[in-house]
Amino acid sequence: MAWAIAVFAGGGLLSPDEESQWQSRVRRREPERDPAASRALELAERAATFDDRLMRRAILGPDQRVAGLRVTVLELYEGGVVVHWDFNATEGVSPQADALWRRLDDDDLDEDFDDDLEEEFGDIIGLADDLGTQYVAASGSYGTRGGQAMRADGHNAFAPEVPLEAAYLQVLIEGEPLRVDLTARTP
Repeated sequence: MAWAIAVFAGGGLLSPDEESQWQSRVRRREPERDPAASRALELAERAATFDDRLMRRAILGPDQRVAGLRVTVLELYEGGVVVHWDFNATEGVSPQADALWRRLDDDDLDEDFDDDLEEEFGDIIGLADDLGTQYVAASGSYGTRGGQAMRADGHNAFAPEVPLEAAYLQVLIEGEPLRVDLTARTP
């Protein structure tokens, strides 16, 4: 109901005083929300605002891997961020990659391997910046390469957009930060 009042006010059908009066009437009638439920709703609304219609720029990810996962490209949009990644547990000896693979494998990845990866990698990858922006996962897509079970490519989308003032992003891979400098310009 509050959104309808805001629409009427925005369209000039209600004066600011009338809008205020109607909003207070609605607030009196609505039950108070649990703070956790309010936060969950806020995060869901923020994820729903992901918009990849206008790209600002793309940034190559660093060469390093964290737990077998490497960020290949970050796409910065006016309405969100897309993190492209590659997971390879067979490349080199990495106890963290082996541990991540064992955790994924212990979850009974079967003929629905790609669906299982979507659920699992959605919990593994997060995003943070130096300004403390609260990023929310908006979507993701994953697939295996060459039929090899220990290799996968994918991407995760986050909202909101990265603030122009941000100096760096941290892609959090199982809580371990992989820093991507935003101030460096590509030639």
